[in-house]
Amino acid sequence: MTIIFLLAISLHTISANDNQAPESSSFLESLRPYIRQYLGSEMELKILGNTASEKLEDAIILPVIPEVKDAQTSTEVYNKKADKVTLASGEEEKFYKSFIRDVYKSVRRQDPTDEEMNRYMGILLQGGAREGIYRSMVLDEVYAKMENYDMPINSKVADLAVHVYGTYLGKTIQKEKLKGINFYSIKRLVAERALEVIDSFGEDREALENWYAILSADLANRHGANFSNQFRKNSKKSVHKKWAQKYPVQHLKSEVLVKLHTSFNSLM
Repeated sequence: MTIIFLLAISLHTISANDNQAPESSSFLESLRPYIRQYLGSEMELKILGNTASEKLEDAIILPVIPEVKDAQTSTEVYNKKADKVTLASGEEEKFYKSFIRDVYKSVRRQDPTDEEMNRYMGILLQGGAREGIYRSMVLDEVYAKMENYDMPINSKVADLAVHVYGTYLGKTIQKEKLKGINFYSIKRLVAERALEVIDSFGEDREALENWYAILSADLANRHGANFSNQFRKNSKKSVHKKWAQKYPVQHLKSEVLVKLHTSFNSLM
């Protein structure tokens, strides 16, 4: 152990005076497990600092939440530019069925019928947006009836709503004011605000990707056990940001919708 300690001190001196050339950095990293085993995590951090993966995670920080403008008076909808990231039509269509199934189940808490699946598929194949599909699910008569159920939210649902509003949606709400609100109503209100925030990032794609990555990692950490696949369960910000960089905003929106609704569902 004394040898390991002396070696660690030497390596610490080398790393402090070295510009971390690839060979040197690789050699130091190869010794990390031994330093951690024999000297502990605290000494490992002092000698080697964070791992490359940890540095990547730390670099993803939550941006300032943009101001959400009143949709009734704002003219921003007329100034929207084409998405910077697109998929070929054939590639896009491969995701349609899974999107419809996931968003429907998270919103309604049941699977879509074959008739509903075919109807939504037809809309998407004709150029309809994922966001439009979602809005048709929460603004129809069926969802309106669900919002009239005698189904007030519980304390855990209220806590999640307060957290998401305050951290990611730029709006502070008091838990007491949510008392008695219908479960399906709070899901819709939070999700609608999330869509508005996403739109408010405008062309600042990096800020949107960071926001999306941190929200996704947070929800995975809190409610990942209830998510439908391993990717959504992943609590690493860097994993979600890497995904967000490859997919259109409509995909980011649909993932946020599914994750929010599913998280709320898990608490009732």
